[in-house]
Amino acid sequence: GGGAGGGGAELYQSVEGEEYDTSLLALADELSSGGRLSDAAVGRLVDATTAVDSMLPLTGAFVAESEARTLRKIGASKRMGASAKAALEAAAAQLVSAAAAGEAAAGLA
Repeated sequence: GGGAGGGGAELYQSVEGEEYDTSLLALADELSSGGRLSDAAVGRLVDATTAVDSMLPLTGAFVAESEARTLRKIGASKRMGASAKAALEAAAAQLVSAAAAGEAAAGLA
């Protein structure tokens, strides 16, 4: 990072053409201890995802997809218990279905 201007943190970070939610990535780093996330930490990450149903369908779809992708990236990069991993995957799956619903509502699906 660090281009001209600096200042405001980017909301999304593009890695290999995929968008990730930087606030969720930062929160995961903050909550993890030695690369491990507790069940409570995963609960906080899930709670930190956006209520996309309060957004315009297309915006919500974009946000939901990037947040789902981010949760799965966190799940792959951090160690956690089985129940935490299941909660993370359930939240990601819920976001994916919210994204699909948003795209359908916008007439794209």
